[in-house]
Amino acid sequence: MQKTAILKLALALTGLLGFQTIQAQNASFNLDVLPLWHPSTGPYLDLLCYVQSPEGVTTEIAAWIEKDGKIIAVDKITMTAPNRQDSGTTALNYQSLLRLAGDTGLYQLFVAVGPDPEHWDTLRGSVRMNSGNQTQLSQVLLAEHIGSAQNSKNPFNRYGMEVLPLVHWGDHVFTSEKDVLRFYTEAYRIPEGKKSVLTYALRSDERGELRADLGGRIKIDPDQAVNALQGGLDLSQVPSGRYSLELTLAVQDMDPSAFPKQSISFFRWNPGEANQYARLSVDPRWVELLGEGENLRRALSALYPIASLTERITIESLSQKDAADSLRWRFSQQFWTKRYPTEALTQATAYSSRVDEVNKRFSSKAMPGYATDRGRIYLQYG
Repeated sequence: MQKTAILKLALALTGLLGFQTIQAQNASFNLDVLPLWHPSTGPYLDLLCYVQSPEGVTTEIAAWIEKDGKIIAVDKITMTAPNRQDSGTTALNYQSLLRLAGDTGLYQLFVAVGPDPEHWDTLRGSVRMNSGNQTQLSQVLLAEHIGSAQNSKNPFNRYGMEVLPLVHWGDHVFTSEKDVLRFYTEAYRIPEGKKSVLTYALRSDERGELRADLGGRIKIDPDQAVNALQGGLDLSQVPSGRYSLELTLAVQDMDPSAFPKQSISFFRWNPGEANQYARLSVDPRWVELLGEGENLRRALSALYPIASLTERITIESLSQKDAADSLRWRFSQQFWTKRYPTEALTQATAYSSRVDEVNKRFSSKAMPGYATDRGRIYLQYG
């Protein structure tokens, strides 16, 4: 891990930014910083900690904020990977949180992570906490689960609800056919006696359109300093692509241009779309060019540097050893036909030659040339 990764964080009360993912020998770590406000205690930070590790691995995390060289608040947790409930061997994902309270103002935030204090790596950045003295909407938190709080000592309890954050490693990615997008936010200081409603919808980042049909409305109880709000969207029919979940807090008699707004982006890969490849007929020339088995799998993986994010997730799925060659041929054929309708095979052949050249120049014992940084740059930019 890189020692002391200095991150540029510009966090306000309504901002949620994630620290970069860092990796140790046995564990990966990611962090979201969620600024919130409470009417009794004022502003505070929830540091949502995500760890991926084998069973039984322990990770210690400490966090503190400083102002004018003085430590204002400190918190520390020890996270241990739970025992597996199955016979699998893949690493486990699990989460916890740290909480730091402070007054309004600008602070330096430090987060130390490692198996023990002698092997900690440190992340640091600046964070501003505001007073919450006006109508505001907290940043959106995507959740793995939202339900009634059953255990009063659960750190993820929020106003009578258990809100378990969704573990992620950068992008929030939804790849299951039955995925549901669950979200949580808080509305602060809605003027007394004023009606208000939270509206939410998905916007396609690729097409720019706001899908009001993929959204909803939540009526808000008046006369509360904090309103805890949660909702969900069925993603089973949402096409693959990058989206933003956009939230607007509409308040009676407020200028619509001043309505508090928040958004959070995520990526959707709809596995149902993979079935479309099974309906395509394969030109035998593609079989001859791409080969089969391991050669075909590598030819497919070599498309990764020039593929879109949607295509990359498909490539990762089809690169698994149990994927059918017939789907790999069909995907590759469509990949090139979509880009070059009249000369797909010619362009694919030329690219295959460039991959061969890259592999000769940049391959190592551990990695093919197209997967190296230099190889990817060569294939992307020539």
